[in-house]
Amino acid sequence: MTEFDTWLTETYADGPPSGFTAIIVLVSVDADGVQPAASSFVHVSDGETRWVDMLLVLQRAGCEWDAVVFFPVRASEGGGPVADDVAREHRATCEQAVLVDPLSINKGFFCDLTGQRLVVEEQEE
Repeated sequence: MTEFDTWLTETYADGPPSGFTAIIVLVSVDADGVQPAASSFVHVSDGETRWVDMLLVLQRAGCEWDAVVFFPVRASEGGGPVADDVAREHRATCEQAVLVDPLSINKGFFCDLTGQRLVVEEQEE
């Protein structure tokens, strides 16, 4: 079991049984820092998805990436997944936040290609 598996199960359990929406931002990591490579969203309807399954989906993104961050979002009324148009707005906001302030990644679940948690640390000037 990976840290992603634990995070997904716990995040699903923390809300109403109808699930949540995960905003996904794939990132590239190099000596200059972290940069968004692509983004999307997925509606999570159960806590059973495992890293191995998610990785298969993410590998079809059509771009190179080194890590991924998931930002959970729930509908304001009654919880559960948000509508697709709302998810697209959140996706754009999250991608922009990563561009402007890479430390914002730490507000989500950030992991490597093995599903293990990562943390972005402040770079010393």
